[in-house]
Amino acid sequence: MCQPRKKNTKRKVFPLPNSIKKRIERNKKLLERRQALKEAKKAAKKALKAEAASKKASSEATPATEATSQVSETQETTPVMADPNQQHVEPVPIVADTPQVPVVTPVVAPIVHQVVQVHPTVPTQNKPMYLKQQHNQQKRRKRGEYEYNYPKGIPRSFIIQQKLCQEAGIQQSMTNSPIYPMGQPKIPNHQMYQHMANTVQATFDHSSTMTIVNDATGPISVNTDFTTDVQQPYSPSDIYSESGNLEPAEEDELSDTNQTGQKRLSAFQRLGPLSQPKKPKLTINLTLHKEQPVREVVDDTDVDLERYTPVHLRQNIINSTDETVKKYLPHWPWKKNVGILGKRSATARASKSVMIIEQELMEEAYEKENLFINISVKGYPASWTKERVLDAILDSVKDYSLIPCFTEFYENECKFLVLRNRSALIILHKTGFYIHKDGVELTITIAPANLTLNQIDFIPRIILRQRIAMGYDGVKHTLNLSSFTLQEDISHFIYFPLSRVSNQSELIQLQSVIAWDSLTTLDLSHNRLSNLSGLDLISTTPKLEHLNLSHNYLAKVTALLVFRDLPLKSINLEGNPLCHDYIQTDHYIKVLKMMFPALVEIDGVKILLKGDLPDSKRIYCPEDAMQVAEKFLETFFPLLDCASEQRFLIEGMYADNAALTVTYCYKLRYGPIYRNFRNLFLYARFLDEGETDSVVGAMAITRLINRWPRTEHDPSTFVVDVMFHSERTTILRMTGILKLTAESLAEDEHLLTFSRTVVLHSRDGYEYKILNEMVYWSEPTASQARAAFRVTSVSQKNTTLKIDSTTDEDLQEKLLKVFMKLTTMDKKTSKRCLEINSWNFKLALEHFTKLWKDNNLNSLTKEIYTV
Repeated sequence: MCQPRKKNTKRKVFPLPNSIKKRIERNKKLLERRQALKEAKKAAKKALKAEAASKKASSEATPATEATSQVSETQETTPVMADPNQQHVEPVPIVADTPQVPVVTPVVAPIVHQVVQVHPTVPTQNKPMYLKQQHNQQKRRKRGEYEYNYPKGIPRSFIIQQKLCQEAGIQQSMTNSPIYPMGQPKIPNHQMYQHMANTVQATFDHSSTMTIVNDATGPISVNTDFTTDVQQPYSPSDIYSESGNLEPAEEDELSDTNQTGQKRLSAFQRLGPLSQPKKPKLTINLTLHKEQPVREVVDDTDVDLERYTPVHLRQNIINSTDETVKKYLPHWPWKKNVGILGKRSATARASKSVMIIEQELMEEAYEKENLFINISVKGYPASWTKERVLDAILDSVKDYSLIPCFTEFYENECKFLVLRNRSALIILHKTGFYIHKDGVELTITIAPANLTLNQIDFIPRIILRQRIAMGYDGVKHTLNLSSFTLQEDISHFIYFPLSRVSNQSELIQLQSVIAWDSLTTLDLSHNRLSNLSGLDLISTTPKLEHLNLSHNYLAKVTALLVFRDLPLKSINLEGNPLCHDYIQTDHYIKVLKMMFPALVEIDGVKILLKGDLPDSKRIYCPEDAMQVAEKFLETFFPLLDCASEQRFLIEGMYADNAALTVTYCYKLRYGPIYRNFRNLFLYARFLDEGETDSVVGAMAITRLINRWPRTEHDPSTFVVDVMFHSERTTILRMTGILKLTAESLAEDEHLLTFSRTVVLHSRDGYEYKILNEMVYWSEPTASQARAAFRVTSVSQKNTTLKIDSTTDEDLQEKLLKVFMKLTTMDKKTSKRCLEINSWNFKLALEHFTKLWKDNNLNSLTKEIYTV
């Protein structure tokens, strides 16, 4: 039978968090310490009780004797005051030599403290046991039978203060000691020491007196005058630890407070914290309104001091090629500090009436058309740039024209000049000369400069016309306004950002040589454009076909709707934030095509229409394969065009196991070329008739090429493609047109198209050889035949192995390795042969061949030893 399935009685145990584990461990340690303290207290009490019981019999008669001696030693009388709880009794003096008054005065050990506990008087016949024990302990301390050691945990400040008091002789005298006729005060307990530990400094009064009230039934009270300073907080680092046996005093378990009314500290508070307190964490609370833009934190300590260099001392300004910069740099007005005309200025004042009067006085200077006005801006942080400060000023004047000129930017001040901008300057007066931008308050000061057009011929609007004319091409109808007045050099001389809509409108209205109606290409890249409404391109440039808006601040494609009726064929929006809204390319193209249906190019990439084929490249060659392809074309085809008796040199370009296959077009087999130039088709493949011949070996390939008729290739028709390239192998495919030259003028010259695919391989990385070659012959088309050999003279490089420039060590090392491999000579001999021929590889080989034929290679060795 199947057994019933047993239930899993094991409970799942989940691990506790680390914070709870730490709290449990801390509580365990506290409990252990508390238990240890309790056991220590119990052991001390038991020891005291046992010692008191052993000496009980001998200590009963001692109080009376000691009281008599104590009274005899007293040389002065003390007035007695009645207890308020008893009937009034006249004070009776206490005389030392009077034996009729058996007053019991137990002596208390002189302990330096100010607070003395006094217990009510208990009748002698009903004296409890604990008073007897305290009396015995007091007697033993007087005789010096044992000393009281300070418990651990006493602050060091208390011990030092007590030693200083003892050295100064500030001790309680016998007259100032309390007198207990029927008992004694308790030994100062640990709670009393804790109160002393919290005292920074105690000042004792030497003239303090004690008033003793003696009554038959009333208590004896003791008063001690003392003053204390501010209490010192308990510190674990101030604990005094001293080795020795701890002998604690008996505690008053019934009382929870001491005589001063201070709450008694617990054992854990007296011992202090378990560990050193953690260092407080630094917390920074930042408050930011939602309306304020987010500002980044910038380290002001890392300041680029070069940007505060005066403009006329900067190297990029001095080396600038801009015509405006070169013309006006010698007349830079801030070389000598531009003074203030009449020492008048307008800035923020506490009185509005004063600011109104200043405005009326400054308007007279604004009316002068040949006087420059100086504007100074202060209060911007170190992270701001010159452009940011100027943009803040331009934004404050709204749509009014303000063109800053000759801008000088320092760490704490930015100053520039303006000319003929009265309306914008009045707006600055109305703002109160305070501008708030991104949480920063800028302070403006306006003053008429001691500079006129007679001293410097600089009219801002004329300069703008010149800048526009620099980028205009009237023949091609193109206008280039890229980074208009935003370059690092020209922006100091004139600042006219096209990001302002008012500046866009003013640019169009300037009287210039620009024919806006016939403009077809416009470049507005790198101008921080976010709005194009001020240009009004539909009415201004109705024939515009190519528009470049790359690297601007266009956030949405809807910003282009203002000129969607333009017949644009190409548009460039690369580098704008709107490009991040489109992940798929097709969607991006579709949106732009809906706005501009005539587009054929977007962001520099042509759009394929339905039925169009992509453009093919005539030559495809990677950069790392360029050198191999050029060297092969410069060497191989000139050898093919040589006479048959000189073609033997081509054997060195083939590997020993190279293979050559030749195929041809079917039409050629039955044409005049096949009949007249039959050698060109030797060992050719013709698959229809089962001919699959091939030529293998460098010597066999060379013999076949020597039998071919003389040819002439047209380099202008070559198309070269690098199909594969690596460190050791390169595959080239070359097509073009060649001409079969006739031996006499009576014979006709025929044209052929060829296609060669060669596999170049290098074993050592220096010398490439043909490992495989496929040749295909065909007839050219009519258009190819008309275009062939139209170039009368083609610049050809003569094949030479001479190095014109001075060879470096790397090139010499490579030539030396190749020469050693070809000649099988040692390194010194090969190097000497190359040096004799000035590192001309061809001459060095010819020199070696001549010496080898003459059997005179030893001459090179002799020359080495001679040198």
